[in-house]
Amino acid sequence: MTTETKKPHYHGHRQRLRSRFLKGGAAALQDYELLELLLTFAIPYSDVKPLAKCLIQHFGSFTQVLDASGHRQRLRSRFLKGGAVALQDYELLELLLTFAIPYSDVKPLAKSLIAHFGSFTQVLDASPQELMDFTGLREYSAVLINLVKACAEYYLKEEALKRKPINSLDALVAYCRTAMGGLKDEQFRVLFLNSQNEIIAEEIVQEGTVDQTVVYPRKVLELALKHKATALILVHNHPSGNLKPSAADRELTRALVKAAKTLHLTVHDHLIVSRQGYFSLAEHNML
Repeated sequence: MTTETKKPHYHGHRQRLRSRFLKGGAAALQDYELLELLLTFAIPYSDVKPLAKCLIQHFGSFTQVLDASGHRQRLRSRFLKGGAVALQDYELLELLLTFAIPYSDVKPLAKSLIAHFGSFTQVLDASPQELMDFTGLREYSAVLINLVKACAEYYLKEEALKRKPINSLDALVAYCRTAMGGLKDEQFRVLFLNSQNEIIAEEIVQEGTVDQTVVYPRKVLELALKHKATALILVHNHPSGNLKPSAADRELTRALVKAAKTLHLTVHDHLIVSRQGYFSLAEHNML
């Protein structure tokens, strides 16, 4: 004997909506019922009547709900045709938020986030907790924003740290600026290279306060021996945004270059990065 599967309570209601529409067209339904019927094709296994009513209440009318949907479609079309440069910063963030908040007008939220944090980049640099502390954002949205930043960083890292000789600093700088440029505290990293000038490892050697980072040459040399490196690239960030190397930066560089020579290691460069750009001590003959 088979047991008949019990249909959800809204199944008969949906069938009645479809029948009324087929007999009398849109005029046979109230505005929220028309929207409800439309939503059943996108959300087939939930009662969407409350959602339809909320959407009309939020946007003001059935027509304005469709207008909001059209605006999102236009954003997507512009992005698909022209990429990120085809959108203003708040529109790019707005488009991103539509994937986390599908049934609300997120343009005001996107503008508010950029105004609050200072820029599109700084929104992506914000921690999940900082994002969730901001009115209107929940964990799902905060995770999506952080995930975009993490994916971009991972992509740039793969490009920068591929086992290939470094012929240009561009990819490396792009990765370092994405990974470190938005940090609130100083961080010191070392990239280890082999005899073919291929990056074979990366280590975060020290994380410090905004004002100072203490790096011990012995620790760097131990890591170089561990990775069997023949050369190093030093990288740290300036959270203040000022890219000019401090006296302490220059002194640290000299100490590391001197210590590296004792093991026949070459320090190719010391990069200072921020959101604004980078400074190469090698390019300025300061090694």
